[in-house]
Amino acid sequence: MTKLIDLKRPKPRFARSINVERDSGTSAIDGYLPVGRAIESIDRLARAMLSESAEVALSVTGPYGSGKSSLALVIDSLFAPESDPARASAEAMLQAASPSSMALVRDALSSAGALKSGFIRAVVTAQREPIGHTVVRALLHGSERFAPPAKGRAAFKKTLSTLRELDHTLRASGGRLDVRTIRSLVSDLSAAGPILLLIDEFGKNLEAFAETPGEGDLFLLQELAEWTRSSSGSRLALVTLQHMAFGDYADGASAVQRREWVKIQGRFDDIPFVDTPGQTLALVAASFDVASPELTERLRAWTKSHVRDLRGLGLTELAGDTSLLESCWPLHPLALAVLPDLCQRYGQNERTMFSFLAGSEPRSVGSFMRGTDLEPKGALPSVHLDRLYDYFLESASSMVSVSADASRWLEIDTRIRDAHGLSDASLRVLKAIGLLNLVSAGGSLRASRSMLTYGAADGRRGTVTPAQVESVLAELETAGLVTYREFADEYRIWQGSDFDLKSAILVARRRLRDEPSRLMMQRVMPLGPIVAARHSHTSGTLRAFERAWADDSLRAVAPLSPRDRGDGLVLYVVEGSVPTKAAKLTECDKPVVFVTSSDPAPLLEAAREVAAIDEVLNTNEDVRGDWVVRKELAERRTAAAFSLQMAFESAFGATSEGARWHWVKPETVEHKSGKWPSTSHRSPSTVISDVADAYYRQAVVVRNDLVNRHELSSQAAKARREVVEIMATNESFDGLGIKGFGPDRTLYLSVLQELGLHGKGADGYGFRAPKVGSFVYPVWCELVGRIRTATAARLNVADLYLDLALPPFGLREGVAPVLLVAALRTHQDEFALYEHGTFRPTFSGDVGERLLRNPGNFEVKSFATGRGARKEFVKALAYELGSGAVSSRSPSLVGVVSLMVARINMLPAFATRTHDISTEAVEVRRVLLGATEPDVLVFEHLPLALGCEAVLPDSRGRGGQLESMASKLAQVMAELSSAYPRLLDGLKATVATELRSEGDGFRESLQARATEIADKVIDPRVKAMVAALRAGIPDEEPWLEYIAMQVTGVPPQAWSDDDKRRFSALVRDIGGTFRRVEALNADMRSHDGSFDAVRFQVNWTHGSETVKLVMWDEARRRSTRDVVVKAVNALEAEAGSRAAALDWLMAALAEEEVGQASQTHVPGPRIDAEINKKVETA
Repeated sequence: MTKLIDLKRPKPRFARSINVERDSGTSAIDGYLPVGRAIESIDRLARAMLSESAEVALSVTGPYGSGKSSLALVIDSLFAPESDPARASAEAMLQAASPSSMALVRDALSSAGALKSGFIRAVVTAQREPIGHTVVRALLHGSERFAPPAKGRAAFKKTLSTLRELDHTLRASGGRLDVRTIRSLVSDLSAAGPILLLIDEFGKNLEAFAETPGEGDLFLLQELAEWTRSSSGSRLALVTLQHMAFGDYADGASAVQRREWVKIQGRFDDIPFVDTPGQTLALVAASFDVASPELTERLRAWTKSHVRDLRGLGLTELAGDTSLLESCWPLHPLALAVLPDLCQRYGQNERTMFSFLAGSEPRSVGSFMRGTDLEPKGALPSVHLDRLYDYFLESASSMVSVSADASRWLEIDTRIRDAHGLSDASLRVLKAIGLLNLVSAGGSLRASRSMLTYGAADGRRGTVTPAQVESVLAELETAGLVTYREFADEYRIWQGSDFDLKSAILVARRRLRDEPSRLMMQRVMPLGPIVAARHSHTSGTLRAFERAWADDSLRAVAPLSPRDRGDGLVLYVVEGSVPTKAAKLTECDKPVVFVTSSDPAPLLEAAREVAAIDEVLNTNEDVRGDWVVRKELAERRTAAAFSLQMAFESAFGATSEGARWHWVKPETVEHKSGKWPSTSHRSPSTVISDVADAYYRQAVVVRNDLVNRHELSSQAAKARREVVEIMATNESFDGLGIKGFGPDRTLYLSVLQELGLHGKGADGYGFRAPKVGSFVYPVWCELVGRIRTATAARLNVADLYLDLALPPFGLREGVAPVLLVAALRTHQDEFALYEHGTFRPTFSGDVGERLLRNPGNFEVKSFATGRGARKEFVKALAYELGSGAVSSRSPSLVGVVSLMVARINMLPAFATRTHDISTEAVEVRRVLLGATEPDVLVFEHLPLALGCEAVLPDSRGRGGQLESMASKLAQVMAELSSAYPRLLDGLKATVATELRSEGDGFRESLQARATEIADKVIDPRVKAMVAALRAGIPDEEPWLEYIAMQVTGVPPQAWSDDDKRRFSALVRDIGGTFRRVEALNADMRSHDGSFDAVRFQVNWTHGSETVKLVMWDEARRRSTRDVVVKAVNALEAEAGSRAAALDWLMAALAEEEVGQASQTHVPGPRIDAEINKKVETA
């Protein structure tokens, strides 16, 4: 009987493993089937050779077994000499597959002058060695196969000899090559002919570099790519073939080295060598010879019967290509559909596929065709899923075991092998289920009931018809070997468990029907925000609405708070009517939108399935210890979640026919009750954009998404901080003085300049209010207006930001601080900034940085000086106080306050303590020193201190009254400023009076007098005064301050009123002593100097004192001695002692001296005697 192999056979294929150095010639490429990726690689190589400026450096990257080495052999043959049979074979093959690519190759050969001689084909298989070694071996291999022209043959032979010696040395002793050596060799060889340097398995070079990194390898590879330019003078084309990208081989290298590899690969034109599924199927079809003519009719009938079934199963691509199905017979269409995926995931791509198709293994297609007879009648025999399963387990098991999905295959195979007593039909169906489980991705190609009854009905015993296959499926399900997932219409290999999974899910599903639908939906399908795409694009602000679920159990709907990042709320109603009455909204609240569906039941059912699985998975104790059940539940959960998503799209998504959106415009939201108007279905994003347009109609347009958001990146935050800091210092500079084109410059241009908040005006560059009608004008008016109303109480900055984030402005936190600082700078004469309750008169960079970091610590307030009585009063004060209070633009409250505070702060401590000033001055000084609020100080406390009425924000101009009050305040300030100078004037007068030195030459006279007695003074106080009078201090004011400090021990700047009075008393006493010493010194100068000076001082108990200075010589002493002795002797008995008698006598003499009558009783004076024994001669 005729075998299938006699009527159609797979084309013979080359060896499993190819070595580009060993395998060459016609036999090496015979049977090669060029498809899309191979043709593309050849095409791009030829085009690069034809380019005058491009680098001819290509890297072909593809997985194991994808045919890269075969491609290398074809390229080697295409650029062989014209006389090489392999070239003719390769050209014929390429001409048949892609005539245009063949034409490009011939043009490349012609352009290089190698149409007859071909290239020097330096083709090599890399080893774990430095790149330089591989290049030398390649050049040697290519040179030995190349026939040089007569001219230059001697030089070529010399270069070849050098290559052989170099290769021998490298093989013997290793080492690294100098790049210049390689360059010299390439240059010498290219003089004989163009070079094609093709390195297969280039990843081995990269692995060697990763183990022992060397900068030479990096530089050499870079230079090789550079030398391929036509302008370099070297006729070189470079092609590398590897399994991964360059950087993936260098996992053990440093990050810097990996980046360098990636940079170098950027010099190469990288070609991904991976076929599409369609290309792989075409390759399968090309792997068979044309069938014998006697099979034509039967093949046509076989194909027609399958096309109908394939369309019913949803495999329309296969069904639409009947010639492909015919060419791929004897593969069953389902086996054909799963083959590419199996080879990619569990094999080595083309290598495994061609081994299955043409190999001699027992379960290969070739073996099937050699062992199967063709029956005269009936359906053509086919290779079904079970045979494909067996091939991979038996012949490709080594590949399966190392694949990423090996564990799943081994689980399925273990379950099948452990299932004892099964019939052959049951095993075949079970293998078909397992194979479809392995490749299933949730689409049409899965182990559904219809797919299995089609694919497993193979005409063999037990599975002849689809009905028999259904019977086998029922038996397998009953035996617990498979489980049917009704929600996914899919059979799965079941690993086995005693747990009744179906009943547990059913019970959980019933219990969940009592839970409110919105709570269940929120748990199993929490919804992320939805973006108003069109609105975001046109407005420059990304707006997103939060989403949640609603049903008829919802009693109240609260809009999102200002602190919520969402710009609105979308509620999906899954049961009941729209709960519009539960929504209590105002015009300034963030919008609320309700969405309803004409049929939410499928969505709720899908959600209950997910919730039931979650409940069984998370709450059932038996499940926790059964890994088989947990794994099954996890897979079911994934599939159920996918179904839930599809149900949501059907009910509420863009393709839904029954979704309706209910919302009300902001201007009517407070007046609407009952049913809200709704819109017919449109794209959800479109509806949200319409809502955002209506609610955020006055939003500022900022074309900078780095800063126009709630949370900034570190780079954007830094740029904003820098801009805010220089807003405080560089207002008068063009562009705030920002240099370059960094993020800070971008922020300035997109916000401050674009919105018209900073620019050049009549007074130069500065901040200003935006133009009426501009995008920013509404939010600017709101911002400025809110601050202007804050006259009695301060407004917290963080709260201000939150209010501006609400409709109709929706201002983002990233932009709000920039606008606030611009407003503060524009209205710096009217607005005030406070930090922790303390007024900040100057907005500095440090203040700006803290404002950005903690806006809740700051408050703003308006002085209300822009109009009315307050404006007039500030103007009058500025005039009365002098030009220092008037800024270059206009009189400002801060300027006036700053001047008064500066003046009061410059006063000496005496001026801030003395009460020897007017009552008004005392009160004005008190309120100035205790002031915290500039406006309260100027408009309330100071007027009251002057006995006038406060100037309120709504006060109208009072003309002369305000000017009079300003004039009076200026006089008081002048009085305070003159308090200390008046004190110094008093000091001078006191000194002049007590030292009897008035009139012109006051200071010079005192200095001269003090010099005369400087060395005659013993009293410390008088000595200190004399020293102060003689001090060489140039100016009179510090001289007087020095005298005052020497007398009292306290600087006069720090005096109190008591210190001033104490000074007068001390100077009076010191002055008397000064004068007496001065007189004594004068007498001494008028005599010969031979006498003593006796000074008597008598202090009376009532505070007065008597001082007497007596010239005492020897004659006077003899005249009085007897008198004194008699008087003392007479009093000694009564006084009790001689000493007491002497005291009585001195007291009596003192009374006699001052002429006091004995009738006035004086308790007794204290007599101090100082006898100057020192005789000086003037």
